Amino acid sequence: MIDAVASKSKQIAFYALTGFFFSLTFSIALSQILMGVTIFFAAVALLSKEQRQYPAGFKWFYIWTALFVIWSLISSALGPTPIKSLLINKEEWLFFIIPLTAFLITDERKVRIMIAALALSVLLVSLYAAFQHFTGLDLYHHEQLPAAPLFGYRVSGTFSNRLTFGDLFAVAAMLFLPVASVVPPRKGKTILYAVFVMASLAVVFSYGRGPVLVLVSGIILYIIVFHRRKIWSLIAVVAVLAVLISILAPGILSGYERSVKKEWAGIHPSSRISIWKSAARMAADHPFIGVGQGNFEEQFRNYRAPNSTKIFAHGHNDILNIAAYEGIPGAVIYLGMWAAIVFLMLKKMKAVRKGTVLHGLMAGILMASLVFFMTSVYEATFADEEVRQFLMALWGAFIACAGMVKGREELAD
Repeated sequence: MIDAVASKSKQIAFYALTGFFFSLTFSIALSQILMGVTIFFAAVALLSKEQRQYPAGFKWFYIWTALFVIWSLISSALGPTPIKSLLINKEEWLFFIIPLTAFLITDERKVRIMIAALALSVLLVSLYAAFQHFTGLDLYHHEQLPAAPLFGYRVSGTFSNRLTFGDLFAVAAMLFLPVASVVPPRKGKTILYAVFVMASLAVVFSYGRGPVLVLVSGIILYIIVFHRRKIWSLIAVVAVLAVLISILAPGILSGYERSVKKEWAGIHPSSRISIWKSAARMAADHPFIGVGQGNFEEQFRNYRAPNSTKIFAHGHNDILNIAAYEGIPGAVIYLGMWAAIVFLMLKKMKAVRKGTVLHGLMAGILMASLVFFMTSVYEATFADEEVRQFLMALWGAFIACAGMVKGREELAD
């Protein structure tokens, strides 16, 4: 009886997870409600011993992740505002998405369902972003979008922050490029390449210079790593992207010149270099436990550039941001966690036959993760729930795929 209930619960949890993948591109509230449903039914499924199989081989990643959470709690408890900081640490529940996703995606059929749900969602929201760019209408917030340079409007999808939208869709676009190259039949390839193109255009329409630059860098890195012999493809892709950007989003290229000048000078109070210097000084003054979760904005007043009235809630760089609010040990552990997952991704992919859907998805997750990390250089993306929960789900999906490799992976109880 228990096993029957557990089996049904695991099915329900998987479909709730599918809904989570579908909704994460447009609603943080709905996606987290569906994740709550996923957690509940997954917990019921775990009542049966037969349901407790879990992909093995990621021990060091789990250790670094556990250390990160433990140090977050310790630094918060020892900091100047322990109760406030510990309450903010509740966001670390997002790490649960990793094992849940790995537990529920158990075969290639479920992989395809997940890809289809996410692809449909990305395509629909990308079409909405195109509508926003040409009309300036934000139907979700019932307001007019800000005008873009020369033509069109800066889009943000259903999110309130266009950088969040741009970062999330840069990650999504990079995920689908490798997947599209291996999905059969030809119709499937065409659809997923269309998803990649539309997601890329959504990034361009956000007019976020950081997301656009990171996306182009990710495409170049992907071709170098996985298709290094196709150098002309690299040149063609970059050329097409440059033409599309110049035609569909005129003004964004000239914006890079202004941005580089501002950043190079490093004296403008809202320049990234100025913010990074302030965050670094904050970390240097509180090297062991930081200023505490939730206190960066208040402390920034003491470390901002002279004569500046600007206030920022984070350091616009994940490593510096974490070093500032939970100390240098926290930043070191964060880097250790990233090093562990990337190393294991590269290692596990060697056991998967190239050209398969599993290999394509694993390559897509690797590239999407690297794009996420690149966005975290100019924006504290790990502190951004919308994008971070996407990353957590992708890491869980990678672990699930690694567990499907017959004869190379074992299932851990």
